[in-house]
Amino acid sequence: HANQTYARSFFPSGHGYALFVPETMVPVPDDFKQERGISIGDVGILTRQTEFAFMFNIFLPADHPYNK
Repeated sequence: HANQTYARSFFPSGHGYALFVPETMVPVPDDFKQERGISIGDVGILTRQTEFAFMFNIFLPADHPYNK
C-alpha cells in the first residue's frame, strides 16, 4: 500500500509522521480548512482513525484564533 510505504520512509528518520492524506476531520474553523489546510508548524495528534486532530500552530501568535 502506497500510504504505508510513504509513512515508513519518513517515521524512522525522526522527522515526524508523514500524512498521506493531509486533512483534518476534527472541528476547526471553516476558513482554516478552506484557506489553509494542514501547514508547517501545525501540532496535533493522530486519532485511532488516523485522522490529524489539530491542536495549535507553533508559528502563529498564541492569541491567534487557530491557537485557542
